[in-house]
Amino acid sequence: MSAWQRIWRQIETLGLPILLALGIGFIFASPDQIHEVYRAAAQAFATSRSEQAADYRELICAAAGIFAVSLALWLAGRQIETAARDLQFGQAVQPGWVTQWIPRVLALVPPLAAAVGVTLARVSPTVESSIKTLMFDVFYEQFKTDGSSDVAARALATEAVSGLQSFNELLSIFSLCLIGGAALTLGIVWLLDYVSGIRDFLRPQRLYKSWVSLLFALFGFAIVIVFVTVPVELPQWIGIIGLLGLFLSFVLVAIAQLYSWGRQINTPLITILLLLALGFSAFDLNDNHTIRNSPTAVVRPPEPPKLDAAFERWFKSREDKDAFKERPYPIYVVAAQGGGIYAAHHVAGFLSDVQDLCPGFSHHLFAI
Repeated sequence: MSAWQRIWRQIETLGLPILLALGIGFIFASPDQIHEVYRAAAQAFATSRSEQAADYRELICAAAGIFAVSLALWLAGRQIETAARDLQFGQAVQPGWVTQWIPRVLALVPPLAAAVGVTLARVSPTVESSIKTLMFDVFYEQFKTDGSSDVAARALATEAVSGLQSFNELLSIFSLCLIGGAALTLGIVWLLDYVSGIRDFLRPQRLYKSWVSLLFALFGFAIVIVFVTVPVELPQWIGIIGLLGLFLSFVLVAIAQLYSWGRQINTPLITILLLLALGFSAFDLNDNHTIRNSPTAVVRPPEPPKLDAAFERWFKSREDKDAFKERPYPIYVVAAQGGGIYAAHHVAGFLSDVQDLCPGFSHHLFAI
């Protein structure tokens, strides 16, 4: 067998974790939805003039989730590579620098992919300028309403906007932190490779009795119990990226375990599960969604209000309109990009931050 054939054999052995790493890299780097998540994290800082513990907590949970995925990828690659060495699984794969380094490289995929996604989430200078212009107008009207002169209100608004961090600068900082986290992750998994007994810890013939199986079972049981007990507060506390990292870590550990167990009993457990999932979906066996009929008659909703009438009614109810007799009354109309509950939550979070900064903002926000 030539050197290239040996290298290809080693790469082929780790084909499953490589494919998993590519999929995870796509999730963290490419979808528009994940870019919106990154923008929301940066926006929470960009529109805040104070350090909020909740924002840092979510970032810490996100970093922990990404690191957990990296560690799970390394563990899956190392476990499968260790299984491939065993003669009882057929022709053994001779160890080499490829099998040594691929699991380490796989551990770099989540933070580096997230760094790429954060970079792609940067907005154009025009959009960032529009955000600053909006914030300036809001601050200006707030200071003007509080009794400041036009010159003083503009000066105070300029100072307030300059105190807000740049949207794109924050995303750049996040990206650099993720690259630094990738370097730290490489050092950690490199050290783990040299921990005494790590090979025996992962050996597949011991999986039924090893700590890996026990920890896997306890981890899955704990996750189910915790999220059933605290189904709302805990996910909100962890944040989206942290939850995604936790889910992917569990999936990776489960796949590695199923692969090793399948090799031990000579049964393709992962393939069987995939076929079952496809079968349930194809034959609609897992559809538990039923249309519930209300026992009472449905009340027909009222006709939606006309725009001109709704606007006139809204404007007449403004408490501060007398303060704008000598200048135009500022009115804001919000349009949300995207759709669904996440778009609504994103907009609500931004408007809430603006309202905290300028208590009079809500009087100028028109909505039906």
